[in-house]
Amino acid sequence: WQSVASGRFDRIFQECQTLRKTLNLNDWGYYRLVQTVGDACFGVSSDKSQLLQSFLLSEAGFKMRLARGDGRLRLLVGVEQKVYLRPYFRIGGSLFYLLDGKNKASRFEVCNFAIPGERPLSLKIKELPNLAYSAGTPVKRVDVRQNIEITTDVNANLVSFMKDYPPCDWTVYALAQLSEPTSKLVMPTMQQLIQGKSEQAAAQSILSFIHNAFPYKADAQQFGAERTLFAEEVFAYKYSDCEDRSILFAQLVNKLLSLDVVLLHYPEHIATAVRFSGDVAGDKVKVGNVDYVVCDPTYVGADVGEPVIGEYNLVKIIPYLLVLLGGIVGINVFLVLIIGIVSGSVIMLATGATTATDMLASMGSGVSGMFETAMVAILVSAICALINEYGGFAAVLQLIKKVFKGRKGGMLGMGLLVGAMDIATANNKVAIVMANPIAKEMSE
Repeated sequence: WQSVASGRFDRIFQECQTLRKTLNLNDWGYYRLVQTVGDACFGVSSDKSQLLQSFLLSEAGFKMRLARGDGRLRLLVGVEQKVYLRPYFRIGGSLFYLLDGKNKASRFEVCNFAIPGERPLSLKIKELPNLAYSAGTPVKRVDVRQNIEITTDVNANLVSFMKDYPPCDWTVYALAQLSEPTSKLVMPTMQQLIQGKSEQAAAQSILSFIHNAFPYKADAQQFGAERTLFAEEVFAYKYSDCEDRSILFAQLVNKLLSLDVVLLHYPEHIATAVRFSGDVAGDKVKVGNVDYVVCDPTYVGADVGEPVIGEYNLVKIIPYLLVLLGGIVGINVFLVLIIGIVSGSVIMLATGATTATDMLASMGSGVSGMFETAMVAILVSAICALINEYGGFAAVLQLIKKVFKGRKGGMLGMGLLVGAMDIATANNKVAIVMANPIAKEMSE
């Protein structure tokens, strides 16, 4: 560190600062620049590259720590926002992340050397970077019902910059504005669409445009993993899902109508709510003491104020019905389970709800999760054998027969027995399995 900070790399630091200003890079952009420079000088993820990156970040005032893991240097970066799917360490009350996602190790030793005045790296994008233009793939957006057609050609370099962004809070994506070239292609048409309309009618037009012109596809199908898009990216990719469309709708409403918009997080769904200046009928949420009217950019055909309705597909309940009917009819339990697994797999693959590789991975996780259940079954079987051998079941059965008379009395006795075993073992499965031999004897 003393060698690196002795002045040898001051010129590189100055050039990085110049490039940062020229390209209008935010903190994340500067981190990517520093990473590129370090790897280009000394090799990808090499110790010297990590050391140079740490110097260029600390000189710029960012929180960073050097660590050693599996005999190699690792760079930890303090980040203001929460980052997902990246390893992190809590050091002195602050979170430090392995942002490159590559340098993992079984054990880390961290040098907790703080530099006065250091600050965490922010992922916010106040202004988009000035990256050289590279032609992307033109995407046409058509809303036949409102007679709208917009073709966008988003800068491929900007798309690449956003693609590398670490998964983080939705506010980061929602606050990033559209680029000037994309705004010039989109806004005139949208302004013409809402001209002369009330706030509610204008919001409805924007909502309908997103419903009709942006085909839906889940992230797992489009990217192979969960990924939130910036509003700029929504115009670059053919498909988008609920959070992407909500972020775009919020941007358009805020820009075109100057109205506040909030994102609404439902289980496995994102929608929006708009603060209209007048009273608008419909489903509402309160933020503080202010009413916001629900608007769902994903629920195709929904009006402003129409409540969010979860997506469902009746075809997907077929495996459950087959298993239920098989159980009622009395088919062998293993055959019933095989029918459910095969029918469910075929339907999920046919409807595009999952891929073959993801399905196999889920099956693997399920099988590994059965290990605990298998161990419980073996343990309970052994315990039950010991209890039976020493007359425990016979004593309990005799007590129940003595105290509880008749069919209903026997049912009550069994219920109390299972409850007592549940309290004693703190495991519902164990209690039921242990009570089974006694229940069998009573039924006979």
